[in-house]
Amino acid sequence: MQFKNFITVIFSSLAIVSSAQIPNYSFEDWTTIDSYSMPVQWDCLNALTETAAMFTCEQGTPGSPGSSFLKLTSKNIPGMGVMPGVAVSGVIDTITYAPISGFAFTDRPESLTGKWQHMIYGGSQGYIDVVLTRWDLTSGERVTVASAHKQLTGMAMSWASFSIPLDYADDNFPDSCIITLRASGNSPSQNDFLYIDNLQFEGTVVSTGVINHNSTLQIFPNPAHDVLYISDASDLDFDDIVVVDAIGNICHVSTSLQGNNKIMLDCSGLTPGIYVAHILSENIKFLVN
Repeated sequence: MQFKNFITVIFSSLAIVSSAQIPNYSFEDWTTIDSYSMPVQWDCLNALTETAAMFTCEQGTPGSPGSSFLKLTSKNIPGMGVMPGVAVSGVIDTITYAPISGFAFTDRPESLTGKWQHMIYGGSQGYIDVVLTRWDLTSGERVTVASAHKQLTGMAMSWASFSIPLDYADDNFPDSCIITLRASGNSPSQNDFLYIDNLQFEGTVVSTGVINHNSTLQIFPNPAHDVLYISDASDLDFDDIVVVDAIGNICHVSTSLQGNNKIMLDCSGLTPGIYVAHILSENIKFLVN
């Protein structure tokens, strides 16, 4: 099955937000778990270091702008050594400290911008990583669409603006994004720190791929709950519809013809979360609940 283009359909239990939005981009939202706090929709190593009552990811105040910011500090944890201050926009591997998954994202931005402060006390600089990926149906693997890596050279002892350009390696649209923030590199030193606030994607890199903008497909309701309808779908084959979750796992979604060239996708079996439906047609993006 050849997929020249696709419709991107995102199912979510959350309210509608802009597809360009980074979850909790200003780090205003925090939740308390046991004896520590976590930035909502971000992961860190606090669950590992809780036994020592020391935490490498904390809520700083005030923000720039706003009331709070993300405060990452590498600390010498008794029985563990120096643990890096690290946060991932999704889920982190608590053994390798590498990201496992991120958040659904379907734009092609030019750069990641924000505010930071940072300082290194050893020789292993921290960094910011951004990776945009998509699930390739032909190869059955994730493909990198764009990436960025910025070492934290020098220091910023007061709030400063930064802009990190993304390097595109693929002409298609992504379906997922992972942002990694680290106060230290692979050999962290005590007190290395990285403070972050007001993350945003800016600009748009235009795809040179051929997109059919003459499609009459309509997708509703928006937001949806148990079912999603595709109307004016006379040219669609049911085999042209593949639904994957945010980390690329293919999910079973039954389809049926409802008359008047309308196809119904039964979403009632999907657990709450974010999914992407790849359809052989125009690229359309929206959130449903």
